[in-house]
Amino acid sequence: MKILSVIVAHPLRKVSGATNAGLELSAATAGLVDLEVAIMWDSAGVEQAGNLTKRYFECTNRLGSLERFAPRFIKVPLYDSDIPAMIRRGAFDIVHLHNLIPTFAAERIANACRRHGVPYVISTHGFIELSRYAEINGFGPVKSLLIDFVLTRPFRRIVAGAERLFALSDCEFGLLHDMGVKQSKIDVVTNGVNEFYLDAPTPLETEDVRKRFVSREGVPVLLFMGSLHAYKGVGTFLASLKGIKGPFQAIVAGRFKDPNEPQMLMDKAQVPASIRQHIHFTGGVTNEELRALYHLAHLFVYPTAGDTLPLVVLEAMACGCPVLSTTVGGIPFAVPAECGILVRPNDSAAVVEAANSLLAAPDRRQAMGIAGRKRIKSVFRWHLSAQCAVEGYERVVGCVAAIA
Repeated sequence: MKILSVIVAHPLRKVSGATNAGLELSAATAGLVDLEVAIMWDSAGVEQAGNLTKRYFECTNRLGSLERFAPRFIKVPLYDSDIPAMIRRGAFDIVHLHNLIPTFAAERIANACRRHGVPYVISTHGFIELSRYAEINGFGPVKSLLIDFVLTRPFRRIVAGAERLFALSDCEFGLLHDMGVKQSKIDVVTNGVNEFYLDAPTPLETEDVRKRFVSREGVPVLLFMGSLHAYKGVGTFLASLKGIKGPFQAIVAGRFKDPNEPQMLMDKAQVPASIRQHIHFTGGVTNEELRALYHLAHLFVYPTAGDTLPLVVLEAMACGCPVLSTTVGGIPFAVPAECGILVRPNDSAAVVEAANSLLAAPDRRQAMGIAGRKRIKSVFRWHLSAQCAVEGYERVVGCVAAIA
């Protein structure tokens, strides 16, 4: 059984939770079956990592030389690659798609599979976001129509042609049913955690991060980590801080597009000046820095309005940090009541209430951290997900053989 794992991406966002998850699952699965990965990237190349061959395909853009003048929402859908040609030449038994943005590029890959009789499966990274992209981003009527054309419709066509769907959790069954996917075509192949986060940071790493990002010693640290897109909940996090009882330190970890973005985010969230001095925006962080932040934090606060199964929640749990998040996507699957508190999205008052209750109960936080780490170790491991993926591949091969 020969598998091609395809990670659809674009140069403006090569690295994301979906691309990381696709690479992690591919690496774990390559130890069980003959699998290689093709990745849309900003340059071409080949890399060998253990059993896994990674083939990078340079992205092109249909705008050509005009690309640099186009706004992001115009040029992103027009990125493409030569991965369809690899499918034509490769004699693969199955293609496994990870991430579907840019959707036109993903659809070309799906169409190449159909033309050459190669069944494809899809992991549902980003499906919650993709299914209601215009809504969660607050787009107006004109931009929503454009999103329907360049994202929603091709997304649904790609899903309709898949042989199987690898859901990240059972929380997606309703969404997939609404998209016309039969229950018999769904397997749960959840996300795992990079084993790196199950190890403790070194004392030097912890002390370095403490000196750089923690300005108030001896007070609770509230950590947000993620993309600073509005729907990820950074605004809700910032707006909630004015209701936190007692002294605290807030850290917002995540890359921002320009130096003025932190100020704009705090202005939009109407954060009082007295609180702003206790908020630290880190910008992009390394894995070592992030792991140390999870260990230093008293509470991981991630009030997202649009996620399928975010890796940051799993990473925080792996580091023993209690979680305050939302009832969005597969987060309830990952975070049962003993591991954290989940609230409605876009509800800063609920975040305030939950955060204050946890900050006042250190024993409860500690118990949640222990329970979360235990759940990660027993459920969210890439080698377990790889075994589930192989079982799904075998079902596909069996169905194709039966039809033949």
